[in-house]
Amino acid sequence: MVEMLVVFFILLILLSIFVPYALHLREHRRRLQCADNLRQLFGALQNYANDNASMMPRTRHDPSTVALRYNAFTGNDSPDAFAADTNVQANDVTASYWLLYRIGYLTKSDYFVCDGDEATPDRTSRYRQRSNFSSRLNLSYSFATPFSANPEYKLTSDLPSSFALVADLNPNEGEGRSTEGDADKNSKSHRGAGQNVLYAYGAVEFKSTPKCAVANDNIYTLSRTVFTTAPATTPSTAPATQAVFNLTPWDSNDSYLVPTAGERR
Repeated sequence: MVEMLVVFFILLILLSIFVPYALHLREHRRRLQCADNLRQLFGALQNYANDNASMMPRTRHDPSTVALRYNAFTGNDSPDAFAADTNVQANDVTASYWLLYRIGYLTKSDYFVCDGDEATPDRTSRYRQRSNFSSRLNLSYSFATPFSANPEYKLTSDLPSSFALVADLNPNEGEGRSTEGDADKNSKSHRGAGQNVLYAYGAVEFKSTPKCAVANDNIYTLSRTVFTTAPATTPSTAPATQAVFNLTPWDSNDSYLVPTAGERR
């Protein structure tokens, strides 16, 4: 019995060493795979910009409604995001980046999914006839929104080097309404330890805090909200415009990566 207990305790000690090490290796592999996805996305973004006067992908932009919020995951069955009768709503961030796959700048939908996240690659064979991801669970990453109520905000290939373009999924539960007053939460994709971030100059770095963009800007929140005006949404007796908080980036250096985890549900 004593010998069996000694062997048992030795096995427990070995397991206490091996299991954390195996988990560490697994997480390290996930981070490397995720970082490689972001490099593939950067190549696709650069090639798209080279063919489109330095502009990053963007579907229809409606300045009259963008102040209220961006959209995501709309009109996935629409054959053309730019058609007059499309079901893709204006200012749709995910439809904008789906263009990379639809047009052919990305060769696989796998590059939109991080191993370890609950998402699965979009396996549709009709991706060239679709305008958005088939499911909200076909995307593991958040992207810099190309939409703003500020006409001077432009998402191009000529951005500050520390501007964040793409990162692991925004952990916030709201629908793009988070500001710097929120907690500084890391993405959940890597157990909350941090996130892989793709910067405008092409580097991918694992950051232990979301405050890692221009001037330590939080990549998952707006740097500030701006009071603007937008068309009234109440009956015709209301004023032609109403004062609203602008819920998209106003500062051209504000890295604001969406969609959020809450929008995937």
